[in-house]
Amino acid sequence: MAARLSPSGWLSGPAFDLGLMIGPTLLACAVAAALPDAVGLSAVGWLLLVVFIDVGHVWATGLRLWTDRSPGHLRRALLLPLAVAIALISVQLVVPHWYWRGMALLAVFHFLRQQVGIAMVYRHAAGLPPGPDARWERAAHWAAAGVPMLYWLSHLPRRFVWFVEGDLPQGLPTLAFYFGAAAGAVAWLGHGRNRWRSRSWSWGRDLWLLAGALAWWTGVVWRDDDLAFSLTNIVAHGVPYVALVVLVESRRSARGGASALPPALWRGPGLALVLLALLTLAFTEEALWDRFVWQEHAAIFGQSDLWRLIFDGVSGLFNPEPRWASEEDGAWTPADRAVGLAVALLSVPQVTHYLLDGLIWRSRADPTLAALLRPAAPQKTAPAPPIGEAGPA
Repeated sequence: MAARLSPSGWLSGPAFDLGLMIGPTLLACAVAAALPDAVGLSAVGWLLLVVFIDVGHVWATGLRLWTDRSPGHLRRALLLPLAVAIALISVQLVVPHWYWRGMALLAVFHFLRQQVGIAMVYRHAAGLPPGPDARWERAAHWAAAGVPMLYWLSHLPRRFVWFVEGDLPQGLPTLAFYFGAAAGAVAWLGHGRNRWRSRSWSWGRDLWLLAGALAWWTGVVWRDDDLAFSLTNIVAHGVPYVALVVLVESRRSARGGASALPPALWRGPGLALVLLALLTLAFTEEALWDRFVWQEHAAIFGQSDLWRLIFDGVSGLFNPEPRWASEEDGAWTPADRAVGLAVALLSVPQVTHYLLDGLIWRSRADPTLAALLRPAAPQKTAPAPPIGEAGPA
């Protein structure tokens, strides 16, 4: 059956799309533009922005996999993290100086690809076929995010970093940015020509492109500020992703699809429990990062020294009175390889999310997902839709 066209271009409806997919990005850009330089982030702000949004959206991928009973999804959920862990540990043991650079480049590609991917979800929801128009639109989105990244790489160092200082490669000539900007202008002109010829607005699709471009240019090019970059980058990436997962899974439940979670969890108080589970997993992961690696947020995660607890536990198996190794100043620190092992293991959810994000949203290969990404046809006597299903587009 042919897909029902959605002239308005919403994934679900104006309230859902503007409230969760597009509006948060525009608000983050407005706040970032108004921020004075070098403003710090409070502990509560860091918890909301970095832990609950940035880390929390990573665990939404696990939610998507574990609730979807489609063939192959459960196998990926079990085997891919194991393969990722082996790969990351190998990198830390063999070429640890490449670790953060590789992570940063993988993250950049993932962030750019997600913007393009959600744009294609908007096209699918509108029933638009693949073809030259789709390729121009895809190119416009790559340019919207890619050209600011070329500016960043050709203007290092900046007053913000992706993960750690020096993780992005320096030395890209400024000429690369100008070539990229010229190619980006061609992509935008080609897409704009197609949109003009269509003689109709597609509000969700068009605002998604504009909001994404505004986020990258505000956070990377216009503002040379750590908080402005973090705010635009994290909000524009994390909030729409969680919203899309909730939308798809609530539709799966409402339409009687196979799910590992009961339908009640996708509406009202049940949905709050699902989100609370994501936040709990994010908080736990970040607590382990802070105790094993960063040790920067004792006010939030406490000051217990997990390395010493592990040392005492392991040493106590062989020596009733374990001797605590110390440096000249009396402060013991774990070996670099021990920290590297912790970094590799704690990075598994994040890298698994990067890889799975390119697999679990392929609607062409998954007819069930393809149907869930399209709004349901309107019904005259339909019951009230669950949360996440704001109404037909």
